[in-house]
Amino acid sequence: MTYLDTNSISELISKLFNNISKIELGINMDFLIYIAIVITMVGSVVVSFVINWKLSFILSCLSPVVAIASVIFARVISTETVNELATYTSAGKIVQEVFSSLRTVYSLNGAQFEQKRLKNIEGDEAVPRLIFLKGSIN
Repeated sequence: MTYLDTNSISELISKLFNNISKIELGINMDFLIYIAIVITMVGSVVVSFVINWKLSFILSCLSPVVAIASVIFARVISTETVNELATYTSAGKIVQEVFSSLRTVYSLNGAQFEQKRLKNIEGDEAVPRLIFLKGSIN
């Protein structure tokens, strides 16, 4: 109950609905897929060294460069995802506030004001940057 004393119920609802995708990813079988990928990678390295060790040695020298690039892209994408979730949380708060007092908003002709508030949040550059980064990697 102390959580509800310090935070509003609309904030709790916004966080719950905005983080559903993270919950779904946590429940998914990502860990088993990760283990399968690691086993496949180790097996292919062993097979490649057995078939042609000279070429495999040259390509294995490039592995640290690929790993560093992967880490950099992963950090950038995770940072942009956090920014995207923060933007959607802020927009969700505004929408929840407007829907909870819809009659008041319309009676005071506040629709344009609320639309401007929502556009200020949606105008953030986090979402287009994230779409660009995800598209450039895939």
